[in-house]
Amino acid sequence: MSAAAVLRPLRKLPQRLWPNTLGKFWGLHALLWAAACATATASALTRASPLLSLSSLLPPLAAANAALATTLYRSREDANVPLAATAALYFGGHAVMLFLARAGPAHTRLAAALPWLRAWHVALTAGSFAFAAKAALKDRLFGDADAGSVLRSDGTLLRSGKPMMPSLVFVNRESGAKVADRVGVFLDAYAEQARLDGRDDVEVVDLAQTPPAEALRAFGARHATFRVLVCGGDGSASWVLGALEECGLTGWDGSPYRPAVGMIPLGTGNDLARVLGWGKSIRLDALPELVRSLDTARVALVDRWRVAGQLPEGDTSVVMSNYLSIGLDTRAALRWARLKESVPWAFRLRLINKLWYILCGSPELLLHSYRDLCRKCTLVCDGQPIAIPPNVEGLMVLNTPSYGGGSDLWDEARAAPLPATTRHFQSAEARPPRMDDGLLEVVGVTDVLHLAYSLGGLSNGVRLCQGAHIRLAVPQGGVPIQIDGEPYNIVPREAAVDGEEGAAVGLNAGGLEPFNVELSYEGQALMLARSPRSTPREGNAFAAVEAQLRRRGLSTAQRDALLWTLAGAEGGVVHHAGAQQGAGGGAAEAGSLQAA
Repeated sequence: MSAAAVLRPLRKLPQRLWPNTLGKFWGLHALLWAAACATATASALTRASPLLSLSSLLPPLAAANAALATTLYRSREDANVPLAATAALYFGGHAVMLFLARAGPAHTRLAAALPWLRAWHVALTAGSFAFAAKAALKDRLFGDADAGSVLRSDGTLLRSGKPMMPSLVFVNRESGAKVADRVGVFLDAYAEQARLDGRDDVEVVDLAQTPPAEALRAFGARHATFRVLVCGGDGSASWVLGALEECGLTGWDGSPYRPAVGMIPLGTGNDLARVLGWGKSIRLDALPELVRSLDTARVALVDRWRVAGQLPEGDTSVVMSNYLSIGLDTRAALRWARLKESVPWAFRLRLINKLWYILCGSPELLLHSYRDLCRKCTLVCDGQPIAIPPNVEGLMVLNTPSYGGGSDLWDEARAAPLPATTRHFQSAEARPPRMDDGLLEVVGVTDVLHLAYSLGGLSNGVRLCQGAHIRLAVPQGGVPIQIDGEPYNIVPREAAVDGEEGAAVGLNAGGLEPFNVELSYEGQALMLARSPRSTPREGNAFAAVEAQLRRRGLSTAQRDALLWTLAGAEGGVVHHAGAQQGAGGGAAEAGSLQAA
């Protein structure tokens, strides 16, 4: 056997050992501790031990950490509160040992490394406790306390019974969570079971292989009515919603038909899935129940917003569902995205992804790159210029009450332990934020610490304004922008030249282009929401309306008006996102139907 053949598996060893679960993240540290203790034990047999005060503990520490590493690498345990709390105790115990350790006089390198090791383990201890506390807090906030526990990896078929209506399932196997492939296997088995039963009412589509618009047209040609399930993150949901608005599905009467969309959260933040009640993450052993819960899900509405004007990378118009942000937070997201482009294998675990995000944002503790955001940026709300406070370094325009993985930056109840002290709200009266009220909320963060407190649920953003029409402009460039978690200029742009004046337009060293955009109400998307209070009656009402449309007992406009009424829209007024026609016809036809 050649040397290259022997070394080839070793080259892939770092990628195989790189953790993709919280347990393996802990296990990697246990493995490194076992190796370090074994090395120190071997050194003690030939010469003085490098750790004078711990020499007698080294052999049992090496054995215990090796056994723990083996157990954790074989475990299927996902991130949850008990695991994080136990990891905090582990890291805390090792931090105490490091503070008790003293390096021998001949080991100057170890003596220099000890302060850094102590600081790292103290940070891991604090981070693990904070992760446990934040997870518990956000679970209560969005009602998803059962999400994320033991993961099954067997290939058991999902015998959920015949669904109440045909289902088109989109799976993004590249989503941020590590379980996407296994969710795809489970759902493929579910669709296969339907085929074995002689039905074609379940189809699973891989978004990496088939464009969603193509799949929607093909499935819609076979089924007069159906529902859509998106297994992915917020970006996947926006992609499918955009395809729904553009693919031209019609009902039996030729009017536009938009199926309702449910979600299985596979991304990193999963903010849209959280507010719709589908949880922060997926647990594979609960997947059959989650699929069954589609039959009891209630209908809900999510506003869609048109972001139009001058955008980076030549874009002139995109549609937003969740949020738009500029400045501080976006800078961290941009560094994160660029790093992920370089080393994608290092982003296999949601917890590590968030640690990378922290590392990408930490330089702003010293840099304060956007301390002059108030001079660079223009903000207008409903025609009213809004003064940006001088200490604000980042702005977020919010459509949903969840941002950055479950944080309520607007915080209507002001329930955060460390509320923002800057008071700058310039509208007459604040309304509670909703994802279907036709309003956007604009908040700011003052620095990295304020951002960290806000994303951790300990603080909230600085309220700036609330309105139905927002304009943001940074005419000189140099400020990053992201929409629904997708930052622009991941590949830095070189300075462009203005054709009229022959001058370079505003680009800084990061290749960040200028922008001038307006956010206006585009319409609403029909979604499926899940909550502990969901009842079969709500699901039956939705299925009954769809069944009447399938039997041609309702027109498509009447179906829309009834579903919008079930979702809580005032007067049942329908406004599809992307639709050109008015919304009055559906409500009128529904009224005539009820009179009849």
